[in-house]
Amino acid sequence: MTYAEQLRPLDAAYLALDGPTTTGHVCLYLPLEGPVTMRTLRRQIALGVRRMPSLRRRLQHVAPVIDLVDRPWWVDDADFDLGNHVFEHQIPAPGGLSLLVEQVTEIAMTHLDRDHPLWEVHLLHDPTHATSAVMTKVHHVIADGFQMRRILDALLGPESVPGVSEREPDVVLRDAPHRAELLARSAVNNTLWGAGAAVSGARSVITSPGDTVRSVVTTPVDAVRSAVGKLVSAPQTPFNRSVSDRRAWAFGSFDIEASRPVRRRYGVTVNDILHATIAASLRDWLIGRDALPKGPLVALVPLSARQTEANHNGANRIDISLCEIPTQVTDSLARLQEAHEAMQRSKEHTWLDEHSLNTASRFFATALSTAAHTSETLHLMDLLPTPINLVISNVPMFDDVLFVGNRQVQAQHPLAPVFEGIGINITVHGYQGHLDVGIATCAELVPDADRLWQHMELEYDRLCGLG
Repeated sequence: MTYAEQLRPLDAAYLALDGPTTTGHVCLYLPLEGPVTMRTLRRQIALGVRRMPSLRRRLQHVAPVIDLVDRPWWVDDADFDLGNHVFEHQIPAPGGLSLLVEQVTEIAMTHLDRDHPLWEVHLLHDPTHATSAVMTKVHHVIADGFQMRRILDALLGPESVPGVSEREPDVVLRDAPHRAELLARSAVNNTLWGAGAAVSGARSVITSPGDTVRSVVTTPVDAVRSAVGKLVSAPQTPFNRSVSDRRAWAFGSFDIEASRPVRRRYGVTVNDILHATIAASLRDWLIGRDALPKGPLVALVPLSARQTEANHNGANRIDISLCEIPTQVTDSLARLQEAHEAMQRSKEHTWLDEHSLNTASRFFATALSTAAHTSETLHLMDLLPTPINLVISNVPMFDDVLFVGNRQVQAQHPLAPVFEGIGINITVHGYQGHLDVGIATCAELVPDADRLWQHMELEYDRLCGLG
């Protein structure tokens, strides 16, 4: 039996994030309640891979020339070896936060090997404090926030601990088709998609004849043009420049229950409070550099496009919104209210929905990769304005507690990608009643990510006190 599945256009587009100074994977730092051994972790991950066979898939490229106009395929890795995916590290003495961050960011900025399935798990030991932590590293081509939850559940959920499941699932390896067959299947897929586009164009003849040619020929261009037309003006800041290959990272947690009184009193959400705390922190940082713009910043905010929890199709099912971040507002309560109104506006007017993203990605993924590499190499973002200041992502909470052996995972702190021209990414994971925050920045543009976290903490406490 053979198996090959072509990447969806949007999933394939995430491969363009791997550049000279950027990466396309998302990391999670998972501190444990005590030390664990490499043997315990390897045994558990091996069982998790059996429970989620898609973790054995690797990329298959048809041919270099074909890759310029088409997408690669997923095939089973016949030579899968856990040694290519699970690693162990000792934090150097005397241990502590700064050395931990140095180790984590070094791991995070090493590209995943595309000859193997695009994920890794790292076990970190701090011998001075007799603690361990796990760091996952999963490429965005495999998973959005929802899919990442499924991967975590397979690898570290209650059922993943050896001895808990009644029996280990069987693994069925499937041969990869010959490259010639993949080439033929690519041609068929593209022909079918082109026929579908032609049908859509024919329908447009009936509904609006004047737009027929434009609808048939330039639908993907229209998707991009529509997105550009919806862009708002973003002020330029010190962190909206070309990024380096060094990262700064800070992390911490908020107690969700502590914000309940202020949420009830003012009719705001956890997301509103999160955006308000980020606005206050960035305002302080920008004032410190005499660089505070007169108007709000603009954040790119991914939103899940999955209609139900059962909808597992595709690694990435997202819409993208642009949301104003009210750094121009001085008062904490007024800033919270403005953040709430900005969130409402962004939800009502999605910037790019999933369909538009897939349509544009089908035609422009290769161009995006080339443009990204060129921009990073030539530092073009030092010369060009960016319409987006930062990325903010909030991954919803799920119920399961995670374990490695009998040690419970205490938090899920993200270290998400920083993009060219956008030197800050703040990603949040909900876990066990708290919001686990990870602030990733370009170390040259924002070396003091810890300062951003400290001011987020202060503002969160201040807002909770308003309840």
